Amino acid sequence: MGLLAASRLPDWFNDLDALVGVFGTLIGFGITFWQLLKTKRAAEAARDAANRTAEAARNNYAHFVISTCQRFVSEARIHVDMGRFELAALRCDDLAGQLVLVCNATPGAIDDAASLIARLRDFAEAFRKASRPLGKLSNAATAKWAKFLLELSGRIDHMHGPFPVIREEIR
Repeated sequence: MGLLAASRLPDWFNDLDALVGVFGTLIGFGITFWQLLKTKRAAEAARDAANRTAEAARNNYAHFVISTCQRFVSEARIHVDMGRFELAALRCDDLAGQLVLVCNATPGAIDDAASLIARLRDFAEAFRKASRPLGKLSNAATAKWAKFLLELSGRIDHMHGPFPVIREEIR
């Protein structure tokens, strides 16, 4: 009955019906395209937010590890000053491990990191020897340690904050 009813309508009405259909289709395509653009923008915004979050997490982790390095430097200094060389050796090894983590978290953060890590391991071994019965840390080794601590503290402080590091010279 629908087909018969449509055939009894005037021709201009069929043409109008076709035009309305074409117009509706064009509007539908326009809305679809607009929704695709909105979806693309939303996906880009989500990607950018995820990237910012990941970068913030990396930075927070690096600051945590660097703060731990600062604490280990302080503890190692205290242990050496108090003559507790076994504990100083332990903190030097811990600090070397933390510096490895800093290098992994922020590549290029420490110039010549391998050398610093090796020197820390050497000091740890010297402290272990000094902790043995009849062991002693020489004045020269103590002076080297003090100079190394100043250098290391400056580098760690430089990584931790946005401000330039003020270094005191040992006289």
